[in-house]
Parts: sequence; C-alpha cells; structure tokens
Amino acid sequence: MKQKYLVFGKVIELNTIDSREGKLLHNELSVYPLATQGPVDLQINYVLPVKSGDVIGRNPSTHSLRNDGFDFTMGPVTISYWFEQKDITRIDFSIKRSSTLMSTLNKLMNIQFTNHKEAIGQWFHEFVIVPLGFVLDGRALLHSSAVMTPERKAILFGGTGGVGKTSLEIELCKHQDCSFLTDDISFVSDDGDIFPNLAYPKIYGYNIKGDPKTRKEVFKGKGVINRFFFWLHSLRGDQYVRRRMSPAVFYGKVQNEKVSIQSYLILSKMDVDRIELKPLEVDKALNLSQKVIEREYQTFIDHLVWHDYNSILADKEPIISEKKLLSKNQTILQSALNKIDNIYLVKIPLHLPHAEFKSQMIQVLKDHKIL
Repeated sequence: MKQKYLVFGKVIELNTIDSREGKLLHNELSVYPLATQGPVDLQINYVLPVKSGDVIGRNPSTHSLRNDGFDFTMGPVTISYWFEQKDITRIDFSIKRSSTLMSTLNKLMNIQFTNHKEAIGQWFHEFVIVPLGFVLDGRALLHSSAVMTPERKAILFGGTGGVGKTSLEIELCKHQDCSFLTDDISFVSDDGDIFPNLAYPKIYGYNIKGDPKTRKEVFKGKGVINRFFFWLHSLRGDQYVRRRMSPAVFYGKVQNEKVSIQSYLILSKMDVDRIELKPLEVDKALNLSQKVIEREYQTFIDHLVWHDYNSILADKEPIISEKKLLSKNQTILQSALNKIDNIYLVKIPLHLPHAEFKSQMIQVLKDHKIL
C-alpha cells in the first residue's frame, strides 16, 4: 500500500508490503493529514528484509557503510538511509522476523502487550521518522509532551522520563479542553513552532493510578489476557507496564498542524515542600534540553559515530556528522526557545502523590496564566 502523508511539515510517501503490520502502520498514520499536492520530500519503504546493496564496511556488526548511505540495526528494526548529495531521499526499514512461538512470548513479556510487528507504529516514529529531526533543515528535537490550549497556543512539558509529562498531557486534554500535540518527542522549528508528533501515546500504570475512568478507557475492548498481563507486569511497579492508545480515540481532540509555542516548562523532582515555578534563562533551558534529547537518542547518535568511523576506515568523507547534527539541533532549539514567551523550571516535591501533583499543577498553570 502506498500513501502520502504530511508529517512534521514534510510530504512523506510511505510504501508498505502487503502485510498485517503494514496495514497497522497506515492506520496509525491516518491521524496525520494526507498530502494531496507538492513534491515528495522523502520516500519511506517498509520492506522484508532490507536490501543493503554494496557494503564497503561493517563495523560494528550492527552498522554498514555504502557509497550512497548506510544501514543500521536498533533493537528489532533494521534501517537503511539513502542520500543524494548529502540530502536524505529514501529510508527502507524492516522488522526482525520471528517464529509464532517467539512472537507470542515477546508479546506476553512486553510491558505494552505487543510483539515487535504489532508495535510497528512505535518503531516507525521512534527509530525511523523522528530521528530525522537531527537531519532535516530548520528542525530540532525536544523531549517533551505538548498540548494546544483552546486559544491555539502550545504548552510543552519537558524533563526526564517519569517526571509527569504524560500525566499532565492526559489531565489537560481530558479535563481542560486542550488538544493533543505530542506525547514524548517534540519536533520544533527555528521560528518557535511545534509540529504534531502523533505517535500513539504510551500510557503507563502510574498515569492511570487512582483514575478509574481513564483506566476504563485504556482497557476498553481489551481481553482478559491483556488485562491479566497488565496486572502481572504491574507487580514489579507501575513504571513497568503501559498501553499505547490512538490519540484520536483516547483524547478526541488532536491538532494535526503546526502551532506557535507559548510556554515551555521543564519539570523536575526536587527536595522542596511544594511545587515551585520560576522563570528559566534560555541558555540554561537549552543546556538541560540538549542533555536530555542526547540521552534519549543515544543509540541513534552512536550510529552517527559509527558512520564516521566506517567512513574514516574507507577513506571517505562522512555523509552526515554526529557533531554537526547535534550542533544543528542546539542552534535551532536556541532559536526556538528565544521566541517562546514563557520558559519555566518547575520543582516538584519528591514524594508528592500523583493525584495531588496533577491538581496542584493545573492550579499553578492557571495562577501564572499559562492555562
């Protein structure tokens, strides 16, 4: 199946083999607008398996160099980048084959109750399309959730994992009339806009704890086995179990066009008695944000290093450079941050109960006229 989508302001032509997972991927991407005009910026092909072409070098075994690009493996996904004069024009990707038994075991052991192929939408966003934020001109990556207010302004919540970004996203979209923009990684432009990243939100056990209504929505239509393994994994802790949900189904209101960023709040858990919010300088916000996104995409960044390494071995000039791409991300991010009206550091008490965190944060947002 072939279809063109408008993703992150680019026309993406996606071609998938005739398969259940291919249909799942197109279904997940249906929340993006269809691209009915304009040239194709990037062709992406889901194939089985990736054909790498003439390999010049393979060091380490998960990374291969070609004259026109490179191939690499991240987890169960193999990805092939193709370039023309240093512009990326095509990406091929495949998902590791497995037997029916191994696929079933993988699903039962997985914290979100999916096997590798059922999670194709997640792999597509996390491994294939979102890392292009490092590559494409005028774009940068920021680790944050984001919502659009009824006044059509974006609020971004940054910080490390488990600090409360998704919980606020759920609260704002379900109870404060906001629209969904992104759950995990924001795609921002140098002029201070955010492009929707409509990857299915990952709802963890702690996101629905004490919220029976949302919990009921998460498990709507799910079978007994699904519910049982959610309970089983949660015995290790609520951070070890999650479910992915369509934002259109879960939230209803989904924004699929770029929005101007009004506020960026970096959440942090600190030794304080109550939630504290204070203005944050652009340079400090930039430093914190860059550190987090580099950790989030360390595996991808490692492959940029291996591309450089293999190019040196082959006496070739690297097509793309780790240092240049990280510097580009920082430069564009700085430009974006300079255009945001409100940048805050939010200090959250270390042991603040989840329900109190949500209610207090909503009040703080209202008191500072962010919401």
